Order: sequence, then structure tokens, then C-alpha cells
Amino acid sequence: MSLTWSIRGDSGNCLEVRVPEPVNYTPADDPYDNWLSCTVGVHVPPFTGQFPMELMPLELGELLEQLQKCLKKLAGRVEFEPMEPGLSFSLAFTERQGQAIVRGRAAPNVDGGHLSFEFATDQSFLAATADSLAEVVRCYPVSRRAGAGE
Repeated sequence: MSLTWSIRGDSGNCLEVRVPEPVNYTPADDPYDNWLSCTVGVHVPPFTGQFPMELMPLELGELLEQLQKCLKKLAGRVEFEPMEPGLSFSLAFTERQGQAIVRGRAAPNVDGGHLSFEFATDQSFLAATADSLAEVVRCYPVSRRAGAGE
């Protein structure tokens, strides 16, 4: 089983990340020691593909914080640039209330090809994204003890 968070748009466009179901997960003292073996799917018709990628719960928590701030204002920009290469994207709200543009790059092989993608989404899709991402973050809490100045 797995948990999934996604950013959906019109016309079947979708960025989807499947995260393994937590089994006896305990966060390490150093948040940079926690890695999740995920599956990334990019569906931007007519192109579709998926590939494995390692992500840290810390990165997903930071993504959720950015997204929640932007959703409150229906303005702003979210940047996702994880430590491991493979997927990066930005999400920027437009001047049209509640509308946003997702621009990203899927590069499953550092030395291989990549897919640049762009699609429109809106606050209703993004609210669902925030809810599903919050569930992932709840299942994979981050220890901020190391380096947090506590």
C-alpha cells in the first residue's frame, strides 16, 4: 500500500507522488537521515511516465508549509527543489483569483532525458493536494532536534 499526494489540473494533467505506507517508522534524530522511496508520475497528455525517486519527509513538510501559506492568500509561489534530482517544480498563483500554473521538470536519470511540463490548476485541486500532503506529513513526522538549536 502507499499514500499519494498529487497536483491535478484540467484535461487530465497530473503530477502524482506515491509514498510507501509507513511501517514502524521512527524519525531519525537528523532529519537528513530519513529517506522515502517514492514513485513519481507525470501525466501531461499525451505524455505519461513514472519513475522512482528518494524524498525526505523534511522536504514534503516544507512543501506543505509553502502550499498552505499560498492557499490562505490565493497568491504567491511554491518552489519544490528536493536534494535528490528527479523532480522539481514551481507553482505560481496568477492574477486570476484562485488560478495557478505548475511548471516543472521530471528527470529520472541525471545523464538522460527529461520532460519539462506546464499545466494550469486551481484552488479546489490545490486544497485536495494540501489535504493529501498533510496526511503524508502526519504519517512521516520529522525530528528537528539535530541542528534546530534546541
